[in-house]
This record gives sequence, C-alpha cells and structure tokens, in this order.
Amino acid sequence: MTYNRGSVLFGKPIKEVFKAIDHNYYIDSIKSDVNGAFEGIIDNPVYYVLNLARVLLYVRESAISSKKEAGEWALNELPNQYKYTIAQCLAKYENGLETLNLDEDMLLNYTEYMFKEIEQFSYR
Repeated sequence: MTYNRGSVLFGKPIKEVFKAIDHNYYIDSIKSDVNGAFEGIIDNPVYYVLNLARVLLYVRESAISSKKEAGEWALNELPNQYKYTIAQCLAKYENGLETLNLDEDMLLNYTEYMFKEIEQFSYR
C-alpha cells in the first residue's frame, strides 16, 4: 500500500526507499484478510463485504484500492443481486447509514460468489 499509494512527508521518494512487493505475496496477504469471511460476515458485514471487493478488484485488475473505492467498483461490476448489500455496507462505512438491513443468506451467498471469483482470477 505504501509503495503504490503512500505520500512522502519528507525524505526520499517512496520507490527509492522500498521495493515493490511480488504480486503473489500481495494476493496472499489480502486474501488472508478475508479468510474468516464465512464465519464473520454476519457479525461484521461491512468489513467483509468491502474487503472481499478489494481482493477481487486486485486479482482482476491489479488495482490497489481502499474499501470505499472497492465498494464503488463492486456496485458497477458485480451481479445485480449483490448491489443492495454492497450499497448498504458502503453507506454504513461512509457513516451515511445508521442501521444495516441485510439478509444473512444473501451475505453468505455473496461470500461464496466472491471466493469463487477470487480463486478464478488468483495467480494468473
């Protein structure tokens, strides 16, 4: 994240100080962030819905993104059946929504879909 998105406050440019991370190591790292999605998505939907989108965006397009950016991307790229769930999580993440109204079966379905997509595009 620092290498690709960081800002220098003082000193040498980031790319002179740090080396780029191997693509496969980065994928392993971000995939580990969502390993507990099936167990955790019901209790922490915002975290998992948006992080799963971050992982899929990276494995599809090699784009390093924030949760907000990934959620916005997912609204345009993922099947319509998930858009309400993503929009709710994005709104909650941006503090524009006080209470989530999400279907647990849809959250689990989303998680299953995302893991299949992530695996399909990983390590290409």
